[in-house]
Amino acid sequence: MIDSIRAWIAGSLPSGLEGTGRRRDELQLALTALLIEAAYSDDHFDKAERAIIAQLIERRFKLSPLEARALLAAGETAATESAELFHFTRIINEQLSFKERVELIEMLWEVAYVDGVLDQFEDTLLRRVGGLIYVPTASAAWRASASSSGGVSTRRCDRHDTRACRSSGEEPNTMTYVVTEACIRCKYMDCVEVCPVDCFYEGENMLVIHPDECIDCGVCEPECPVEAIIPDSEPPAEQWLELNRQYAATWPNITRKKPYPADADEFKDATEKYDKYFSPNPGGS
Repeated sequence: MIDSIRAWIAGSLPSGLEGTGRRRDELQLALTALLIEAAYSDDHFDKAERAIIAQLIERRFKLSPLEARALLAAGETAATESAELFHFTRIINEQLSFKERVELIEMLWEVAYVDGVLDQFEDTLLRRVGGLIYVPTASAAWRASASSSGGVSTRRCDRHDTRACRSSGEEPNTMTYVVTEACIRCKYMDCVEVCPVDCFYEGENMLVIHPDECIDCGVCEPECPVEAIIPDSEPPAEQWLELNRQYAATWPNITRKKPYPADADEFKDATEKYDKYFSPNPGGS
């Protein structure tokens, strides 16, 4: 079994696993592996999480309890053997519709919330998966928490508290991320490399994010060496949201990382960069 899974991760299946059932088997294994990744993200995979995953895959794929346990074991091996989420999310994107991908994100939230608390690492993982399969995770999280049983805390983290939305019955707006003045004269562009929806736009000496294109995955935030990217729910973001929106409409889209400015490091710790150095001119030259 382990050799077969390793072959699958490497991109080739043994002859016994080829044929008409291959796509089905790939999808089942990829989905199960992602569920297990969500459970393991807080470094603790307990019986409750194992049970909920078994129930989810049994229901989703119409499996017997024995088949679900076998798939769970295979998924755990696949998650351990593969260091990249992309292998699993590629299969999800190829085989599932948008509606089905939303359902997958809701399943991931259900696993993460099984202990009643959402760990910071679980939140980060689920947002990353959401970005890779093009699903705004805030919206999916609300639906999952709104339909969950009582007694499960919907507190995700300091900036994502959905309890008010549950009580009001209103769905929260999908958050966006914004680029602040810390980017000016640095423009490292590590963020561009990881963005799954290509929502960055390039100015002469900084980047901006198109608020209407950002899907709230949060993948870009930790990539910025100068911490110039923040969620729009943080107070400092308000003054930068309209700047991002304005210049994303006129600056060229950037989809590939380029060399950063030669003097970028000299401006990493500079202050009041907008007043001193901001340029409204487009980049891309």
